[in-house]
Amino acid sequence: MTVDARWSIRTRLTAWYVSVLAILLLIFAIIVFIFQYVTLTRQIVHDEMLDAVTIEGLLYFDGHGQLKLRQDYYTRPRSHLLVDRLMEVLDLNGAVLYRSSALDSQSLGGPLLPGEGDGSSNERIVYLRDGSHVLTISHIHGMNGRDVVIRIGYSLCPLRERMWQFVWLLGIALLTTILLASITGQWIAGKAMSPIALMAERAEGITAKNLHDRLVVTNQRDELGALATVFNHLLERLEQSFRQLQHFTPTPPMNCARLLLRFGQWEKSLSPKCVLWSNIEMQSAVF
Repeated sequence: MTVDARWSIRTRLTAWYVSVLAILLLIFAIIVFIFQYVTLTRQIVHDEMLDAVTIEGLLYFDGHGQLKLRQDYYTRPRSHLLVDRLMEVLDLNGAVLYRSSALDSQSLGGPLLPGEGDGSSNERIVYLRDGSHVLTISHIHGMNGRDVVIRIGYSLCPLRERMWQFVWLLGIALLTTILLASITGQWIAGKAMSPIALMAERAEGITAKNLHDRLVVTNQRDELGALATVFNHLLERLEQSFRQLQHFTPTPPMNCARLLLRFGQWEKSLSPKCVLWSNIEMQSAVF
């Protein structure tokens, strides 16, 4: 026995409805997640570019030739996703001129790439030694007659934590929606199947004594109306056949009894051989 055979039509309709809804909601959730992640990532890159422009005016060489960054500024509110600014400045030979304390002596992207920061921001995700993922951009900036490569990065950990929170909330919302859809679908399927239950109940009450009864057809244009109409036509044919049978043999038991009685009186006057042939003919006539 298959699973469908063990389930009622009402349950199967609800299961199909909920399954299709769950698939559509899952596809929608995946699209929303990807769109949200890409949008926030683009926002991070945009903020990094703004920071790169700001940092260009804040870098300076002190009296000992050391590259420094002015910290006494406040140009704009920082996004709550951009928790720690990670910055590294290198010369074109790859020597580190400045590295932010948040990096904790870790390299932000390793050796210079060919053409890094020249004409493009070289957006990429790098992996630090502590296992964190950082979205970085690179930009070449000239200062005091020297070209330096400025790398700015933001850790993706806060973003991914928020995306996981979004996934949990989205999952809870999807499960709640599917549960409500199951309850609603069961009720809707019950309402849709109620005419069939009424038809079955009325058809069960039709016997040989009331073959003239018919199923109620509320709408001949829908499927249930067509089913009731076909069943009523079947009842009409059965009623006609039953009437023809009653007209042909109005009282079958009485006719058979009279026929057998006459046959018994008649066979007494016949020889045994004639009786044998008469029995064969009588059986052929009766059956």
